[in-house]
Amino acid sequence: MFEEVKRSGAKVVMKNNAAECVLLSPEEYIRLMDEVNDARLMAIAAQRIEQFDPAKTVSGDALYAELGITKEDLDRCGEVEIE
Repeated sequence: MFEEVKRSGAKVVMKNNAAECVLLSPEEYIRLMDEVNDARLMAIAAQRIEQFDPAKTVSGDALYAELGITKEDLDRCGEVEIE
């Protein structure tokens, strides 16, 4: 059974002619979880886009001024890597 899971990625285990559980290879499990997480993120993004109100936006310069952040402060931070 494990060899078949390795070959096909998944195997349904039957008990009394009914599906009892599904065995997945680690790669298939990760692929499916990535797909689920991507779908969740897309739903959140769609909801945010739907609720977006340009009148409520604030420019970066206005935010920096409100928080007391200067260009010199930002320059001292150097490069920031976002993944």
